[in-house]
Amino acid sequence: MKFIKGFDKVTNVLTKIGGYIAAVTLLFNVVIVLANVILRIKGGSIVGTEEYISMGEVVLIFMALGYTQYSHGLVHVCFFMKKLPKLGPVIAWMLEQWVGVVIAALWIWQTIKRIPVVTQVTTALLIPYRPFYYVIAIGVGIYLVAQLFEACKSTAALFNAEIREDVVNNWPA
Repeated sequence: MKFIKGFDKVTNVLTKIGGYIAAVTLLFNVVIVLANVILRIKGGSIVGTEEYISMGEVVLIFMALGYTQYSHGLVHVCFFMKKLPKLGPVIAWMLEQWVGVVIAALWIWQTIKRIPVVTQVTTALLIPYRPFYYVIAIGVGIYLVAQLFEACKSTAALFNAEIREDVVNNWPA
């Protein structure tokens, strides 16, 4: 139980940092679009607006991913879980979480593997893609921590009634 509480605190901090970065990026995207609209009314525009926005979306999506997982904002398909006998839903949930951990780990590995060979840049502003691969790896890393927390918590739920109750109460509807 002590491990889960400590892991929860670390996961909470990491996912909030990612969430704040995503929020600032969303604000940046809104400001750049608004500025571009105002400039278009006056007959001008910001060069590379689409590139700023698309690169901002990479930061936004991947930095928000861990926060969304931690706050149970991702979609889960679990309509069979309620039909399983006593510990069946907890076991099914645990397996789902561990599969997510494996997928996230593979995702990070493949992203990091590609970083050395990335040489592309955007068309108008020549923004290099490579730093955004680091953002993807960091964002999915934060997601992995959140997913690993859920996997450990759901595994502990098999052996601890208090944790099991918390896990069951926080299942998606």
